[in-house]
Amino acid sequence: MSKARGLADLGNVYDDGALSNRNLIINGAMQVAQRGTNINVTGGRLYGLDRWCSVGANTAETMSMQQVQNTSYNLDFTHYMKHTKSTTDGCWIYQRLEDVKRFSGKTLTLSYYAWVDSGSTTVTSGSWGRFNGVDENVSGYGGNTITVTTTPTKFVHTFTFADILSTAGSSSDFFELNWYRNTASNLNLANVQLEVGDTATPFEHRSYGQELALAQRFYQKSNKDGYYQLPSSSGGQIQRQYLRFSPTMRTAPTMTTTKTGGSAATAVGVDGSERDGLWFSFGGNQYDVIYWDWTADAEL
Repeated sequence: MSKARGLADLGNVYDDGALSNRNLIINGAMQVAQRGTNINVTGGRLYGLDRWCSVGANTAETMSMQQVQNTSYNLDFTHYMKHTKSTTDGCWIYQRLEDVKRFSGKTLTLSYYAWVDSGSTTVTSGSWGRFNGVDENVSGYGGNTITVTTTPTKFVHTFTFADILSTAGSSSDFFELNWYRNTASNLNLANVQLEVGDTATPFEHRSYGQELALAQRFYQKSNKDGYYQLPSSSGGQIQRQYLRFSPTMRTAPTMTTTKTGGSAATAVGVDGSERDGLWFSFGGNQYDVIYWDWTADAEL
């Protein structure tokens, strides 16, 4: 790229209103994988790398989402997502974005790298939205069909979001970007960026800590087993311990607790989950101990 072209693009981005915090996608660099670096599922939804999900049209579909370190391509990404599927039925990879009305009437540009490990496959990149429980094609972005080969290729799509300022909404509204294919193959994605304006700027690299904090508004987990010992005065009464989320989550999360050890009579539960935190509750006999881990899910 020439210096003049680079300066022109920079001026265009300035006119569109953002020189930093341009990328509206969370974890577009595929750095954060709180759930694990290789997640598999048969049927249903697959939540893999943070903020990324996939779903197959066939309940027998076996899918995996893997975080891969880049050691093969001399390009501007250190990690990428490898998604595999087992059947020729349809399958979507997607990310859902909150605060949908910020996009109303705006021109947006999506850019990303895509490739496969062997052969080629046809992929449709598209979007849709949900407002107050009603599914709508709100963006006017019906989809772009691309042919993906074994060469990592940067694709760019520019589109104008519909005017939705007067549309009723709720906290569960979202705007979804997705990639669809119906081949039994893998699809690799890297450096996914969505930004306001008609220019695809160089990928905005945020630190791991920044991406993790953004992702944790939607999903958090314990990284070490919790420990609690019931006091001598427990007398069969329920004991409680408070957990404060950091950062505050998008909405009150769905909690999962798993006992991982301790006295046989002990049990752990959750009381009153909110965006800020919750109370764990413990039952058992005096001096009993318990170890447990937890997940908090507030995905769109």
